[in-house]
Amino acid sequence: MKNNAFQKFFAWAYVSIVLATLVWTFWNGWNHILYYTIQGNIFCMVVMGLEGWRLMRPERAAGGVFKRLGIVEFCAWICILTIGIVYCTMLSNFFSKTFWMDAQSLVFHFFAPIFYTVYILAYRRRDMPPVRKAPWCMLPPFIYVVFVFLRNALLGIRWYPYFFLDVDKIGWNAVIRWNILIAVALPIVGALVLWICSKGRVK
Repeated sequence: MKNNAFQKFFAWAYVSIVLATLVWTFWNGWNHILYYTIQGNIFCMVVMGLEGWRLMRPERAAGGVFKRLGIVEFCAWICILTIGIVYCTMLSNFFSKTFWMDAQSLVFHFFAPIFYTVYILAYRRRDMPPVRKAPWCMLPPFIYVVFVFLRNALLGIRWYPYFFLDVDKIGWNAVIRWNILIAVALPIVGALVLWICSKGRVK
């Protein structure tokens, strides 16, 4: 699809919706920023904001950060997909009334992953990196895991936001197994979506 007014509207509507939901969330406490869900949504919002700016000022977006926007968008894409898939399948009951009544959670875990994916597939699939770049998608979760354990060490606390990081509840062996599983699964998912995107490129 060619760049058009609807694409600009789509990009800025995404930014506006996620930003409004973040403001609503932080109104109840800044501690929410410690969660991967929030950090991932902020990441995607910033990336989409850069995309919106690129569409508004194409003559100024030939180089700099925009030159590598494709791989950054890819990392953000896998990040938000992970947030949605893990929450909908492991951390919540997709078929429960509670799931559909929590507006904030729906934006962060359901609508944002879907809308971001639709945007990439509709407008940016040809700018995604080659399949060999798939391991880059491990960077956001790796940084987050380091952040959690480094924060605990520096502050002398034992805080684990997700069960697969909770050493006190499941032990180091289980934590290591979960992280190995994630380290294997994410690049596979990343390679799959990049392969799909490659089918839309002009040869």
